[in-house]
Amino acid sequence: MGTNHSILFDSGPGERNIRPVIDSLTTVPVIAVASHLHFDHIGNHHKFSEIAMMDLKQLRDRTEANGFLLPNAAEFLGASEGLTPKPLKVSQWWHDGTVVDIGDRLLDILNLPGHTDNSMALYDRERNMLFVGDFIYPGNVLVGDIDAYIESTQRLLQTVNPQTIILGAHGNASGMAPQLQYQDLQDLYVACLLYTSPSPRDRTRSR
Repeated sequence: MGTNHSILFDSGPGERNIRPVIDSLTTVPVIAVASHLHFDHIGNHHKFSEIAMMDLKQLRDRTEANGFLLPNAAEFLGASEGLTPKPLKVSQWWHDGTVVDIGDRLLDILNLPGHTDNSMALYDRERNMLFVGDFIYPGNVLVGDIDAYIESTQRLLQTVNPQTIILGAHGNASGMAPQLQYQDLQDLYVACLLYTSPSPRDRTRSR
């Protein structure tokens, strides 16, 4: 929360209306932000008048003149759950690498392709907190593009520091958002490199 705006980073699958909860937490205007467009992250976005989206050509090109963007089936992934995406009226486009001021609080905007090509993270340098959505969390992570994922992980390692608190989107047994550490990013990077390295058998065949 800032003094001018509050940010809702992901809004859940939409099975419950979280708008009353959000309204009870802040009195300043709320900007709904999507870490990415999977159904379990944008289900309540349409209940907010301000929506910010990662400024990417593949999203801009599909946005109607009135500002509405309809996530496609591959982005949404809700068909197996019997869900269909709702149009999102985008009011703000955030560029990769820029800083958004929500009032006495600055947030770095980071496009982190890998999980999806439109994945976004928010980095609060003053509080040393990184909000990453589904980029990393305990357990198996769905990766859409492993090469992009490795590059994004390397970028994060160069951006944050060993004391940074990393907050993922999917909870643990306590129901709370998991808090990860810099070491988890390092471990992720090594694991990705090992995964993409040729096996001894493949190296023998390539000779």
